[in-house]
Amino acid sequence: KIKKNNNKGYYLDSSKIIESKSKLLSDAEIDYLLNNPDFGYSWDELYNWYPASPGLYSTSRAGFNQDSTLAMICFGFNQPVYARHSVYYLKKELEKWLLIGSAGIQTE
Repeated sequence: KIKKNNNKGYYLDSSKIIESKSKLLSDAEIDYLLNNPDFGYSWDELYNWYPASPGLYSTSRAGFNQDSTLAMICFGFNQPVYARHSVYYLKKELEKWLLIGSAGIQTE
């Protein structure tokens, strides 16, 4: 029987990011900053709050095959007029994960 855990999000804690200038934003904070009619649905308020930000990065949880020897994970980067998301395919060999392929999309 396959266990299905992808029906809800699991969030990291910003305190777990060591020696990084990155900040984890909640869905609610992103929604407030980007999807707010008071700010004209623009990125301006995000850059007012975080002026040094290059944009928003995202990552998915890893998805595994039934015997946990293959995995895939998605990384994304968004800016106001640019977005790129990539899916990475990995294979576990000799207790190490090796990149075996990737696919990406870019939008403007």
